[in-house]
Amino acid sequence: MSDFNRLASGGAQADDDSFFQPNYTVKRRRGLTVLLYVLVALVVLLAILAVVAELVARPIAEKAIQSEIEKSLPESSSGHVGVKINGFSVILQAISGKLDDVTLTSDHLVVDKIPIGGHIDVTRVPLKVGGTTGPVTGKLSFDQAALNAFLKSSGTLGTLTLGSNTLVYDRSLTFIGIPVGVHVTAAPAVSQGGKALALNPTAASITSGSINVGTDALLPLIKQQTSDVCIASLVPQGLTVTKIAVTPTRATISLHAPSLPLSKSGLEQKGTC
Repeated sequence: MSDFNRLASGGAQADDDSFFQPNYTVKRRRGLTVLLYVLVALVVLLAILAVVAELVARPIAEKAIQSEIEKSLPESSSGHVGVKINGFSVILQAISGKLDDVTLTSDHLVVDKIPIGGHIDVTRVPLKVGGTTGPVTGKLSFDQAALNAFLKSSGTLGTLTLGSNTLVYDRSLTFIGIPVGVHVTAAPAVSQGGKALALNPTAASITSGSINVGTDALLPLIKQQTSDVCIASLVPQGLTVTKIAVTPTRATISLHAPSLPLSKSGLEQKGTC
């Protein structure tokens, strides 16, 4: 019995000793879990820092672009141009050397005493001075007073009134040496390959003067004396008109350019008709 007891006692002791031995498998699992938590925490922290950097960088970049644009406007200009950089990351775009897409807006901009509302999208904007953009699309809108100021600056005589897809203008013309006031309804259209706007008369009447001409004879005479309104001479070279829409409150001109040079001298260079 004593031998049996000793054997039993020794076996139990062996089991007790193994119970207190370190479990290396469990420790390794715990270590991997802790490492995983640390890595996840680092990824989250880096993501937060990236978001913070993006939130800081985007408004700074937009403000810088706004400042440069407003500096390039004529000194008599007033109002501000809104700038929005589109795309996922301004920082990554800046590293590539170009901004994917920039939207410029203005509701209360006055240039050369002409109030202008605008919305322009510029793609592939280079961050290097003197570079060239990608395609540019946009719209410029004018109320009736602004449109008349715009036409006056382009050398077009008369006063315009906005209608539904029509423009009504009153002006003085000379027929066979006699000054005559005319009231003309015209349908605006794009002409000269997008460089100008044509006012195509559809109806006319005489408002003053001693000449007596019927409507059938008056329209052909007016068409002989009307001319296109040159838009190219008022915008940077390369921008052309793609569409004009007229409502009783505003006239909106759609513009397009395959590219534009980002330099003061390049933007100051105007087109011709």
